Amino acid sequence: IWIPDASRAVPVAQVLTSNENEKNLYIEKNESAYHALRERHSSKNPTEIISLEDARKNALKVDFSTKTPTPKVLGRRLLKNFPLEKLIETIDWGPFFRSWDLAGKYPAILEDKIVGEQSKKLLVDANSMLNNIVSRKILTADAVFSILPARRTNNEDITIFSNESLDHKIFTWHGLRQQTKKPRKQKNKCLADFISHENDDRKDYLGLFFVTINGTEQASKIFEDLGDDYSSIMVKALADRLVESFAEYLHMLIRTEFWGYCPNESLNANDLIAESYQGIRPAPGYPSCPDHSIKEEMAKLLKVQEIGVSLTENLAMSPASSICGFYFWHPEANYFNIGSIGNDQLGDYQRRVELTEDNAKKRLVTVLS
Repeated sequence: IWIPDASRAVPVAQVLTSNENEKNLYIEKNESAYHALRERHSSKNPTEIISLEDARKNALKVDFSTKTPTPKVLGRRLLKNFPLEKLIETIDWGPFFRSWDLAGKYPAILEDKIVGEQSKKLLVDANSMLNNIVSRKILTADAVFSILPARRTNNEDITIFSNESLDHKIFTWHGLRQQTKKPRKQKNKCLADFISHENDDRKDYLGLFFVTINGTEQASKIFEDLGDDYSSIMVKALADRLVESFAEYLHMLIRTEFWGYCPNESLNANDLIAESYQGIRPAPGYPSCPDHSIKEEMAKLLKVQEIGVSLTENLAMSPASSICGFYFWHPEANYFNIGSIGNDQLGDYQRRVELTEDNAKKRLVTVLS
């Protein structure tokens, strides 16, 4: 079952583990919806893919005339047992209610005629458990990040170096470029466009991070053993909200302190949730970087085992309430969707990464036209 948002997994899982009649009815409706979706999709005109050469000719030309801000902190930093109370203010409660299958925007959902009372009760219970989590230190927030010299070393590649002399390469992040035909004045973007090219004779940097909430599975199991399924699900839902808040809070610290390219930033919680700030933090799996394979290099560099994080063979993160990604500082950096790519970009990626064709296709299966 494809689910558009991880926060909606719980109600689907509940249906699939309920009685056979409900389960079968759900699956039947789902298959019918898939069939209708396939029919609509096949009737559309196919997206026009241009050549990779033409896409590169139409690449975004970013203005690098201003000096790159020098990070206050270079290299790897570890943040263990980060104060959980600091993360409560920046929690985005919208996905929390969706995880309980309650539709509506927060805080308007609290006044909804249908689900308002249930939403209020849920929020009271959530805040009560949050206070318990913080006071008894049931969960811990841990992070590791690094800001390092980086350059665009190919049309779509970003290479990270260990020092300013660029004489020791750590790894190269092989990116992808939008390859669909764009309306006039729109560009075919790639994340590498937001990093200075190695031939530009100017410094530039890239940040990378992992954040996690530890202790969730143990706490959840205690509630399960007590027969309290509600609290077991609640602690997992709150851990998901805390790790998202941690990612937001750490990004703020990067901008204002550790990198310091926006030292005077003054944004409230709503501004942070709305991402009203300079720079982006795309993650592997985002529409702008659909290839998850870079997680292995990131995890190795950051030694994520020191914060209790590991990767499965399919590159999922454990604990489940974990997030990783990159920090781009440039004011023009923005999020976008790679969309579909052509066989020429697939072949180019395959050669750059030195993969077999089958392995390259497996990595990029979600964007192959």
